[in-house]
Amino acid sequence: MKNAFFFICSASLLIAISSCTKVKNSASKCSVTVTDIDGNIYPVVPIGDKCWMAANLTTSHFRTGNAITETSSTYEWRDSVKTSRWCNYNNDDSIGEIYGKLYNWNVVIDPRGVCPTGWHVPSSDEAIQLFKDLGGKDLAGGAMKANEYWDSPNVGATNSSGFSAYASGYRYPTTPPTAEFRLLGQWAVYWTSDPEPVNDTITAMSYGAVVYGAEAFYTERPRNAGQAIRCVED
Repeated sequence: MKNAFFFICSASLLIAISSCTKVKNSASKCSVTVTDIDGNIYPVVPIGDKCWMAANLTTSHFRTGNAITETSSTYEWRDSVKTSRWCNYNNDDSIGEIYGKLYNWNVVIDPRGVCPTGWHVPSSDEAIQLFKDLGGKDLAGGAMKANEYWDSPNVGATNSSGFSAYASGYRYPTTPPTAEFRLLGQWAVYWTSDPEPVNDTITAMSYGAVVYGAEAFYTERPRNAGQAIRCVED
């Protein structure tokens, strides 16, 4: 019996060591930073078995070197469903330097690629897995949110994941045809690479966090909205 007990304990210890090693390798595979085509440098954080950018994308070019069209006009932005466009919140460069740029969904699906080589805009499945890795939807928002660049009270913010979400707001198409900037300091909302599964001619899926709770959200958004992008390694 002693030998059998020793074997069981040894096997359990071996499994535990193997599991710990696997987690360590998962974390250690991530680089410290990644650089985009414009030379912007982003910190990288391991979450689950993925490597995520820990700052919002701010490039104005695809990785091919082709420029993405900057659009300040509200009318042009609203009609931008089939044209790749970016802007800064309120068309203010100083805000963009802190919060990153806002992009329409056409940038996400453009075959020239907006993320650095070896990286991509996350799928809906990857966004949902991010929530699971951070303790589930009810807690993930708090784990994602930075402790700065949010309005008070920033409920539940711990940034325990290192994701460092800033409340970058968004640009929203409205009627009459304008494109309003909304909720800087209150919302962090990011594109996924997936269309909305039912109404895929109009909307696409997004994920994010809000100032008034620790929960994360996952929802459809108009494709000509302006939102932040985070990239995840291939």
